[in-house]
Amino acid sequence: MPYFNSRFWHFAVISTRIFLGFLFFTGGMSKLMPFPGVMGPTWLIERLAEHGLELYGYFIAYSQVTIGLLLLSQRFATLAAIMLMPLLLNMLMVTISMHWRGTPYVIAGFILMNIFLLIADYHRLKYILFPRTEALREPPLRRPHLRLDGLTLFGMAVLILCPILYGLIGNWAYGLAILGLGCFPAGWAIERKESS
Repeated sequence: MPYFNSRFWHFAVISTRIFLGFLFFTGGMSKLMPFPGVMGPTWLIERLAEHGLELYGYFIAYSQVTIGLLLLSQRFATLAAIMLMPLLLNMLMVTISMHWRGTPYVIAGFILMNIFLLIADYHRLKYILFPRTEALREPPLRRPHLRLDGLTLFGMAVLILCPILYGLIGNWAYGLAILGLGCFPAGWAIERKESS
């Protein structure tokens, strides 16, 4: 299908990944520490703690951070789209059961956006969905850019540690967050330079 190879299709996929990645990364970080975020609620952990679900609130927040970073990395976006679906379904059930108005509709929109990302990665996922192994031969396991993978994972590790370190080092954690976030554009630039 020619429209799947068009520039618009590629732009739509990348834009959706960046949009969802930014929303979930900042939304998760704002639940864990004072961090500018556009997706709330920042008080989710406290609200769930009233019902004995504080640990679940932390799980949701760290999952949002991790999945958001994987989406932003572009290198691990397929894995992130797979991980995002059960997270979104969990969030949908929590918001419905707590009778939050409007939020289930927003999350339903995120689910549709994630389905779009999964459709875009169908060429990678089809072997999981339709395993016809007789036609496949085992490809060699090779990661051409291990250094970039390492840079991405380093940036993620720094960002995931920021909320923990915030209690110890205060505002210096924001400097670490900038360092971690800087790994992503650095990786994109290195990859673009190596591929051209």
